[in-house]
Order: sequence, then structure tokens, then C-alpha cells
Amino acid sequence: MSEDNGTTVRVSRPDGLAIGLLRLSPIFLVIGLALLVWNGHFVLGAATAKGTVTDLTETTTRGGQVKFRAKISYDVAGKTYSGHATWAANPSTYEVGEHVQVLYDPDDPSSMMLDTFYEKWAMSLIFIGIGAAFALSGLLRARKTGNQASTAG
Repeated sequence: MSEDNGTTVRVSRPDGLAIGLLRLSPIFLVIGLALLVWNGHFVLGAATAKGTVTDLTETTTRGGQVKFRAKISYDVAGKTYSGHATWAANPSTYEVGEHVQVLYDPDDPSSMMLDTFYEKWAMSLIFIGIGAAFALSGLLRARKTGNQASTAG
């Protein structure tokens, strides 16, 4: 049996921003984890080759900033392949003629990535970080708006 002493319990709901952050966070986390698994699978099955930076390809961002992407040439079984670094930078991270380590798919040697931490893991860690930040921000905001509603009554 319960007694009614005339008090009303107010249940607060998180605001729209908290809900939005909490809905977006799993999307970023899933994308980041998928990239992490895909890159991990590629790295574990990859062969290595010595590559040489043969060119710096100039690209311009939408904001007008000029960046440079390294073009890498490498040999596999007597055949020369080439590919580009994932990331562009200004100033360039590499110099023409510089030697770099390349990871490539033995079944498709034209599929490559540079053997650096940044090239292998940065994109997945960025997505995971954004997803975690959205989740934490959403939870903290939901808690804050819940506390404000319960102290206001």
C-alpha cells in the first residue's frame, strides 16, 4: 500500500542536444571501429616494400589552403607500382627522393598504405574519439539538465 502525501515527483528528460549527441555517438564509434578492424586486417595480411617519394601532388582545400600529398613508387616482383599517402599537409611531410616503408596487399600490390602509425590508425582513432566525446558530452548534459529540473521544483 502506498500513501499519497501530496508531493509530485517530476521526471525530467534530457534536452534535445543531449539526445542528439547520444544518437550520433554510436554512428561515429561504429565507423571508427570498422576502420580500425579493416586497417588491422590489412596490416596483418600486408607485405612490406621499400618505396620512394617520387612527387608531391598539390591539392587545394575548399577553403583555398594548398596541401601536398606524397606520391610513392615501390617495386613488387619486378613490377613498379605507385600510390599516394592518405594525408596531405603543408608543409609536406615528405620530400621527393625520400625512402619510406610501404605496406601492400600481396594479392593486389596496387593496394598500399605507408607504414606509419598516422597512416594506419589516425582516421579510425579520430572517429572513435569523436564518438566517445559525443557520448560523454551527451551523458553529462543529460545529467546536468536532469539535476536542474529536479532542483527547480
